[in-house]
Amino acid sequence: MRYTLLMALVTALVCGGCSDGSSGGGDGGTTDGDTDTDTDTDTDTDTDTENSALVWQNPSSENTYLWDGSGQAKAYCENLDTDGESDWRLPTIGELRTLISGCPETEVGGICGVNDECDLSDCWDDNCSGCEINEGGCYWQDGLSGPCGYYWASWSFATPASWYIDFSTGAILSDDKLDGNYIRCVRNGTQ
Repeated sequence: MRYTLLMALVTALVCGGCSDGSSGGGDGGTTDGDTDTDTDTDTDTDTDTENSALVWQNPSSENTYLWDGSGQAKAYCENLDTDGESDWRLPTIGELRTLISGCPETEVGGICGVNDECDLSDCWDDNCSGCEINEGGCYWQDGLSGPCGYYWASWSFATPASWYIDFSTGAILSDDKLDGNYIRCVRNGTQ
């Protein structure tokens, strides 16, 4: 009950229901290489309603970062210091998937087979392609905010690609590690 009231208050104050209609991500853009430029110490945090052991950065990064090359994505989370917490990390694809809401095929428990233990050819199929573009906002849980676009996961393949989620469609896909995507860092919370 207390958590439900807190989430309702956060939703109302932070993003008015999170139908921010913003777009972006996956545009191949990168930052200027300064991985500390987007580590906002005024960032709020949200506990994941599907998995209360996780605390998510909220809002997410405003800039896109490379997964590979200079290691911008990983460094961004490792350098994040928010609300006195500095143990942030890039989420696994399974963790990031817990944020999908409103796209049944790719929500946790949906028919998309992507998880933390599979490689691209082992588990990805058309069921992971997501839903129609969500004109009203993002396919993520109420209370979350940030650009509605592509977000990196920590899993990497032997190929030059890594998992990401496109929250404008709920799709779980892979992308070249040299493309720029957004980041929503995660940390272990307390239950």
